[in-house]
Amino acid sequence: MARRFEYDRMTAVEFRERLEGLRMSWMTFARLFGHSPVKTELWHLGKEDIPIGVHVTLALMERCPDGKRIANEAAAEVLRADNAAPELGLYPYRGRPIGDEPF
Repeated sequence: MARRFEYDRMTAVEFRERLEGLRMSWMTFARLFGHSPVKTELWHLGKEDIPIGVHVTLALMERCPDGKRIANEAAAEVLRADNAAPELGLYPYRGRPIGDEPF
């Protein structure tokens, strides 16, 4: 059975530019949306196709007032622990940025 839809794929350059426009690193994007840092870096470097959902996610953050803050808050609600910083305890990012950049 053929795929129903054909999509334009985002390029690595587009991915980098859109993240830059949001003042967000690829690592923060990975953390915020639960993507593998390894896979996200491959998208960033142009070594793997970028899933369609990434375009949708970026568009929502770009087009919605406070989209980046809302995404951070939603992720923080379910991000139970940071294994790289266990000293932060349970739900360590409620009320603060998950990545290195402010909302």
